[in-house]
Amino acid sequence: MLFKTARFEIEISRYDLYLRVRLFGRTFATFRDWSGQGLSSSDVTK
Repeated sequence: MLFKTARFEIEISRYDLYLRVRLFGRTFATFRDWSGQGLSSSDVTK
């Protein structure tokens, strides 16, 4: 499932979650993996 706008993007699947939000010139992105590997990542960029 994918929801996408100019400032917000979220993708949810059976195995992972990906979220990206753009506000005030900064971008926050995070990734979470539910498939048992325990992978995750978060990042804030200008």
